[in-house]
Amino acid sequence: MDHDEVVRQKMTERYLLEELDPKQREEFEEHFFDCGICALDVRAASMFVEQSRALLGEGGKKADASSPIGARAG
Repeated sequence: MDHDEVVRQKMTERYLLEELDPKQREEFEEHFFDCGICALDVRAASMFVEQSRALLGEGGKKADASSPIGARAG
């Protein structure tokens, strides 16, 4: 799987939303372990989801009050 295909198919977003079938998931994981751009996208989006859940009170860790997100919520 090449990077342009990953971008066209929005694989990062679909991966995090668990919308990929097992074959697509495996192909994407092989790609992002070797692609710094996709690895960064997965980490950033994962952090965004985690902070959003914390901020909205849907489980996970509480948002840190010293973070810009936590400060705005208070």
